[in-house]
Amino acid sequence: MRGLCNAHHIAGQRFIGEAHTTPEYRMVLLAGYPGMFEASEGGRSICGEVWEVDEACKLALDKLEDIDIGLYTFDEVNLLPPFDLETVWTYLYARDVKGRADAGTKWVE
Repeated sequence: MRGLCNAHHIAGQRFIGEAHTTPEYRMVLLAGYPGMFEASEGGRSICGEVWEVDEACKLALDKLEDIDIGLYTFDEVNLLPPFDLETVWTYLYARDVKGRADAGTKWVE
């Protein structure tokens, strides 16, 4: 997200707008960074941003999110209006979240 420590990874890409997920996700605290995942119960609306990124940026983000070792997956995300009719993708945490502290609905460093 803009203003956070990894924002330089999206420098030069097109910011579309702030967004909120439908209330079917949760976010937990990992090792100094958040992990959002689909929640089977107790979902919340998570705040985020929508960006249009080019292929080079997408590959760099995949590396940052450790897609190759299965730390995160790249999946469609369900958003509230005005993005509810758009196809939007995000990185979802793919590992066990048992025992992880809840990180709320908006990540702040």
